[in-house]
Amino acid sequence: MTKGDRPGTLNCKALGIAQRGGAFKMIVVQDLKAFRIERIASKNVDAARGIYIDAAKLYRFLMSTGKHDYITHKRAWKSGDVHTNTIESAWSLFKRGIIGVHHYVGAGYLQDYLDEFAFRYSRRKNRGVMFDLVLANC
Repeated sequence: MTKGDRPGTLNCKALGIAQRGGAFKMIVVQDLKAFRIERIASKNVDAARGIYIDAAKLYRFLMSTGKHDYITHKRAWKSGDVHTNTIESAWSLFKRGIIGVHHYVGAGYLQDYLDEFAFRYSRRKNRGVMFDLVLANC
């Protein structure tokens, strides 16, 4: 945390990648520069399945990696299959979990919290086996 930050806030950045109907990954990053995001995306994204982003110019370079499209939220939230609702839903659950349960996350532990929420979000439809998965991974 840097001087002047509000209590309970972090001066960290995180990047989220969601596969529709599949896994969700959250990663702490030093900054949100295009080359860093490109490196992470190349390891974690199957461009052949399609990449859907919002209209932020930061992500435009991803359009050259394969099937892609973007949505401009000033115009619409969804256009056919093109939307960012999946990733926005995941981030919303993470933020509510921090505010409502944990209240504060130290920068040194942020990746652990991101991993926990990504694990839970990726398995949200398998609630019956969640407890078994947790025990198996202990």
